[in-house]
Amino acid sequence: MSSLGVGNWALGVDRRRALLAVVLAAAVCAPAHAQVFDPAQPPASSAYIGRTIAAVRLLIEGAATDDPVLRDLVQTRAGQPLSMADVRQSIAHLFSLRRVQDVRVEALDAHAVDAAADAGRVELVYHLVPLRTVSRVQFRGNLALSEGMLRRTVTERFGTSPAPGRATEIARTLEEQLYRDHGYLRASVRAETAQDRAPDQLTLVFEVDAGPRARIGDVHLTGHVTDPGGFLEKVGAISGAPYQPLRLDDEINQYVERLRRTGRYEATASHRPIVSEDQTVVGLNVDIEQGPIVALRFEGDSLPAERLEELVPIQREASAHEDLLEDSEQRIQLYLAQQGYWRASVSHRTEDGDDRRTIVFVIQRGPLYRLAGNVEVIGNRAVPFEELRPMLGRLQGGDIFVSAHLDAVEAAIESLYLGRGFAQVSVDAATNETDPTPAGVGQVRPVIAIVEGPRTLVEDVTFLGHEHVSGDRLRSLLTLTPGAPYFVPRLADDRESVLLEYLNEGFAAVDVQVEPVLSDDGSSANLVYRIVEGPRTIVDHILIIGNTRTNPDIIRRELMFRPGQPLGLADLVESRQRLAALGLFRRVQITEISHAGTNEHDVLVTVEESPSTTLSYGGGLEASRRLRRGDLGQARERFELAPRGFFDIGRRNVGGKNRSVNLYTRLSLRPRDA
Repeated sequence: MSSLGVGNWALGVDRRRALLAVVLAAAVCAPAHAQVFDPAQPPASSAYIGRTIAAVRLLIEGAATDDPVLRDLVQTRAGQPLSMADVRQSIAHLFSLRRVQDVRVEALDAHAVDAAADAGRVELVYHLVPLRTVSRVQFRGNLALSEGMLRRTVTERFGTSPAPGRATEIARTLEEQLYRDHGYLRASVRAETAQDRAPDQLTLVFEVDAGPRARIGDVHLTGHVTDPGGFLEKVGAISGAPYQPLRLDDEINQYVERLRRTGRYEATASHRPIVSEDQTVVGLNVDIEQGPIVALRFEGDSLPAERLEELVPIQREASAHEDLLEDSEQRIQLYLAQQGYWRASVSHRTEDGDDRRTIVFVIQRGPLYRLAGNVEVIGNRAVPFEELRPMLGRLQGGDIFVSAHLDAVEAAIESLYLGRGFAQVSVDAATNETDPTPAGVGQVRPVIAIVEGPRTLVEDVTFLGHEHVSGDRLRSLLTLTPGAPYFVPRLADDRESVLLEYLNEGFAAVDVQVEPVLSDDGSSANLVYRIVEGPRTIVDHILIIGNTRTNPDIIRRELMFRPGQPLGLADLVESRQRLAALGLFRRVQITEISHAGTNEHDVLVTVEESPSTTLSYGGGLEASRRLRRGDLGQARERFELAPRGFFDIGRRNVGGKNRSVNLYTRLSLRPRDA
């Protein structure tokens, strides 16, 4: 709602001049017959309120305009009585369009303009100051860097058409980020605007003085590295070399990555600049710790060699951080548990040597556990065992015992009971380890105990506070209807369905709460939906900005909402998707703009058009066997290579009508048949 904030600010600044000017006729250049605002002696507002409007004129910097878009936003119409509410709405709509930065309204006695008109009528004049947009960005002066680099920096952060008010911020970004990152510490960027060919367009000009690039002064190296001189040379930290902090950071990071690829996973490096007073020399304090070479060793029980990198990804991650080592312990333990080693234990320790660090994983698998018999299920009175049997497929007598399978069965049984209305069900699984077999294999005999509790059914569903949506329509959205099992997740889904229905009907501030009331014995539940609908949002005006080539009718055709209709969430989402599917826009944004005291909202559709011209090209080789004529005239099959290429140029959105024109050509060169 940033556009609303801007509009409110503008209205607040000009309220005495723009809003009260209607009844006080306050205009800086008001003619003799117009009343002028005097803060010491404000005239009565009844002088103009209620009079019939004879005419409404729109002036942009003094020039009359009949722009239908602007005219449609003005709520004060000829033949209607003058109303302050209509004037306020008109000003709010004009600011919402983001094409004006100031609005002043002047009221004139109609007879002073047209002697034949009735003296009791009034003429309104809207003085509009256009909001100028930046059509071009230029760079002048001693750039030192390429203009393309400067332009990319501005475009990526501030867009292709930045706001004129952000010119100072753009200049500061170029100075403090782009130029400093490339070593130009004394760069100066000054922004100014120049009038473009169109009256509402500006050229943003940046006067740049890059100044001299700083050079590296004294370099002090701390820490430990095998080849200090080679390290400084590779990263470019040489006294007298150009100072380029961005490149220096990149080279240092690459050097550290190379160290880590050699097994020095704890390698770190950084630099701290010391800038001279005149900002032409930068001393460097460079710190590096190459760290020891890290090796792995496994003790105790072995692991499959092909699984080591997956279970202990130290080499892949190029890191030996403690969190990664603890995560590796859990990976190994989980892997062994899936193999049936239920009581496996894994730990690690570190052994430091001369420029070497060894990480030792100690693995104790313990006995392999199997199921001594089929899983026993007790307490299931409402659900027969035959319905539970399919869940026990991976827990058969004699199979390897995996505790995760037992946990999954426990969760599946609980979910089954909850879905059937047993809201208070309790499912607990006991492992029951038994004596191992003579071969040393551990045995377990799991028992799943179920305490069902009462089954809860929905007895009644009640809606309170619904005025605009009928109860029958709301009931059709529910899955928990009378007689259905009471299931809390479905209750949450039903609430979301009711909420979404209201949002799609334009009730953006709706609040839906559902309260289940259980009976004393827990066998029934009454569901009470309490709804606070709030105001219904109605589309007032649809404002479209950002389309310089695209016909606005093309955009309106894809919108699912219309003026005077409710503004629903589904319509907003579908409209955004339809506009994006056109392929004409880089970015599409649809924003509601509310006006105080009314539920009618303007809808601002902001688009950023994609480049109209597309270009693609490529080349390659075609290999094939072809029949060729030999020396004696006979046909022979010969293997040939033929270079080929293609070129494609297209123009989309031709004439703003969402039409495209493409030219595609392909060229292939083949040897001449002798």
